[in-house]
Amino acid sequence: MRVKICGIMRVEDMKAACVTGADFVGLNFSPGSPRYVGAEKVSDTFSGPAGQLLAAVEPPAIAVAVTVNAPGDLLDALAARFQVLQLHGDETPEQADAVIDRGVKIVKAFNVATEAFAADVAAWLNAVQNRDGVLAVLLDAAREEAGNLKFGGTGRRFNWDWLAAAREQGQLAGWPPILLAGGLTPKNVGTAIQTTAPWGVDAAGGVEVEDSPGVKSIDKIRDFIRVARAGR
Repeated sequence: MRVKICGIMRVEDMKAACVTGADFVGLNFSPGSPRYVGAEKVSDTFSGPAGQLLAAVEPPAIAVAVTVNAPGDLLDALAARFQVLQLHGDETPEQADAVIDRGVKIVKAFNVATEAFAADVAAWLNAVQNRDGVLAVLLDAAREEAGNLKFGGTGRRFNWDWLAAAREQGQLAGWPPILLAGGLTPKNVGTAIQTTAPWGVDAAGGVEVEDSPGVKSIDKIRDFIRVARAGR
């Protein structure tokens, strides 16, 4: 079971995630996120916290740059420093191929709002030219705020039974691996894994100090990874 700890903002949390066995560690480069680690100018992005966090990543953990509808200059800068970019907005298959052509793998996130989600994801995947460049499909909970779709980080889960049913009905055949996100905590990740049988799980708010976005709890990270690996 792969584990991704996302939305890391502090060097000590990065080190803790790596030491406790996270496979992937996520840095958020979406300005709308409370866990944003970028800079106003792309040229300054790695001269501050982002650079310090990236330098603190300890193999075999792999750093993932999380983006939402990012401009090309930012994607270029990230592709030069990361092995994996997470596209967490409404990026098109053509945009995904353009990112893959930069020489990196992608994780494509989808907001699951209805039990018919699999058809939309499959249509998107079928339009990608370089499927080998898609490391994983991330399924997250959808939520609207003031009429606008919120891209991830909601702290809420979607109906896991929808994913289990889609798998049972063969709707996920031929997909890249599935990374499950959305409201996962040390207390529910075991049930989530048993219900949905994902390739990996992704936590951000669920391993944080309460009401402190970006401030991770080392104990929660450790417990999350332990339970996820046990799968129960």
